Amino acid sequence: MQDLDQGPLECGNIFRLFAALLVEELQVQTGRSVSVEESAQWGPETRINEEGIGFDSLARIDFAVKLNKYFHLHEVGAEDYLLLKPTLGEWCEIIEHSLSIKSERITFHTSGSTGDPKPCTHHISALAQEVEFLASLFPNRKRLVAFVPAHHIFGFLFTVLLPQKLKLDVVDARGWGPGVWPKKIVSGDLIIATPYLWDGLAKMCDTFPGDLIGVTSTAPMPADLKSALQQKGLHNLFEIYGSSETAGVGYRTFDQTFYTLFPDWDRGNNARSLIKTIDGDGPQTMTLNDEITWHEGHEADKGNYFQVGKRNDNAIQIGGVNVFPDRVKVCLNEHPSISECVVRPMTRQGDEARKRLAAFIVLKEGCDDQELARRNITAYCQQHLSAPERPNHLTFGTQLPKNEFGKDIDWLSVRQQSNETLEF
Repeated sequence: MQDLDQGPLECGNIFRLFAALLVEELQVQTGRSVSVEESAQWGPETRINEEGIGFDSLARIDFAVKLNKYFHLHEVGAEDYLLLKPTLGEWCEIIEHSLSIKSERITFHTSGSTGDPKPCTHHISALAQEVEFLASLFPNRKRLVAFVPAHHIFGFLFTVLLPQKLKLDVVDARGWGPGVWPKKIVSGDLIIATPYLWDGLAKMCDTFPGDLIGVTSTAPMPADLKSALQQKGLHNLFEIYGSSETAGVGYRTFDQTFYTLFPDWDRGNNARSLIKTIDGDGPQTMTLNDEITWHEGHEADKGNYFQVGKRNDNAIQIGGVNVFPDRVKVCLNEHPSISECVVRPMTRQGDEARKRLAAFIVLKEGCDDQELARRNITAYCQQHLSAPERPNHLTFGTQLPKNEFGKDIDWLSVRQQSNETLEF
């Protein structure tokens, strides 16, 4: 069901995906964060070497490997041509040509329980099948406003394939400052954002224009935030449940307690499994990261409606990204000034949508200057952790906080030690 007359991806979407992957690779390889404004200046003539983006020969090889895995360029033997070309436009032309020959699969990456990238390969025909259904949920939209990057699966489905199917213009809102959000959002928009960003929109917009529909995913949507958005005039909000491994699984709107299962899914044989039917490929059983509870109401409802329970992989969602506190703890413990630490989630002023991480740190003997340690740990976190992973609240103490039975306690509540706050 690959309903894409000009191949799986239009040329402009290929460049958007390429640019998003390049931003991510710059962060990984150099630790340099690239703003939306800076990446918007990149064009077909921008060079990918030291004179342009700043990649040396080894960095270009690493990025070529990343693109090869993402777009499956090796399936047509196109991957070797990348290193022969100096500009972004030429690299995109190679990708476009490869996809025009063969475009069966695409591989996204997410973080596993150790923080290592985990490949999640999907058949493009299966994603197109999903988008065929999604398109029926959003008729009469005038444009799509994207607050999320295009290269992760949520962004790919909703800011690449969906607008391509609906023939909607895509507006990249990631570079908009919060102060202009109320002015730039207009009636008829379809807004794609995460709960973290929806919380910001609710705070910045006194009222929403009429006929505004939103989509949210990557993290649970707090009930009080949904209520605030509805009170401010958001016409409807579609919460999408899914993951990088499964793509979309179900959705619910303002007036629905249960998620509705997408039509290409069926109930599995336990609380963590579902069966997906792909046109031309048959049923496949998939294991979920969460437990799901089925609605056992009327007979006609069985197997179609569900609620989401606890996660199985200890991940939490921060700013729309899966973060693993244990992985952050391991990373912090490798800092030369840190003897031991513990990491836990912290909500901001009780606001579940703006959850971040906090760390309690015991410095090594001889590291008595907490201000110096704070600066060093700040630089270390910026180099080794992504923005959602970085603890934005540090507490220093002489020993880890435990009760009289030796069990960990929530130091954020008892505030036993002096505090230092880090804002990234």
